[in-house]
Amino acid sequence: MEVKGAEEVQSREAFIQAKVDELKKKHSINEIFVIQADDKLAFVKRPSRAQLAYAMTLAQSNPLGMAEEILKSGWLDGDEELQTDDKYFLSISSQIDALIETTDVAIKKY
Repeated sequence: MEVKGAEEVQSREAFIQAKVDELKKKHSINEIFVIQADDKLAFVKRPSRAQLAYAMTLAQSNPLGMAEEILKSGWLDGDEELQTDDKYFLSISSQIDALIETTDVAIKKY
């Protein structure tokens, strides 16, 4: 495994932050998820309710279809290999729920 120098890491982080800022402005969104694998990067947004609903219908007949649709619909920029190469895609699909944020709620009948 190659050990990166501090300058290279800072340069990569600066690039990522600049790209995130650019994409937030371009797409008028508040948050972007960055997927990193080896030397590859992808920038993804959270799926909308409609996109999530469609992805969930795909999951009934194709379990990986949901992850594939969420990744595809949220894709903003990055190395396409993260979507097309199975070794990357399968790793991403196992963590796809990170893009679907939920919060705790309480429902009470009175």
